[in-house]
Amino acid sequence: MWGDSQDAVTKYLMIQGFSHQEALSLVQSIFRERAAAVRANGIRKIFTGSGMICVPIIALIVFLSIGVIPLKIFAITVMIGLYGVWLVINGILMVVAPKSEQGDVADQ
Repeated sequence: MWGDSQDAVTKYLMIQGFSHQEALSLVQSIFRERAAAVRANGIRKIFTGSGMICVPIIALIVFLSIGVIPLKIFAITVMIGLYGVWLVINGILMVVAPKSEQGDVADQ
C-alpha cells in the first residue's frame, strides 16, 4: 500500500522467511488490492470534481436570474470549478492506470 515496487516487497518478504512462490503470490494479491483502492479513490475524485464543476454554472444561473454578477464571488466559484476539472482529470487517470500512482494509497 506504500508505493514500493513489487520486486522490493517480494525481496522483503523473502528476507522475512517466505518462500519465493509464497512471496510472489502474496505480493500479487496485495498489488491487486492496491489497484482496486486506487481505482476507488479515482472514482471518488471524479464524482467530487463533477460536483465542483457545477458550482460556477449554478452560480452563473443564479447571478443572471437576479441580474447582478458579483465578480469576486463569481471568480471564487470559477476557481472551485477549475479545481473540479483537475480532480476529474486526476480521477480518470487513477481509474485508467492505477499502477502509475506512486506513494501511499491513504494519501490520495
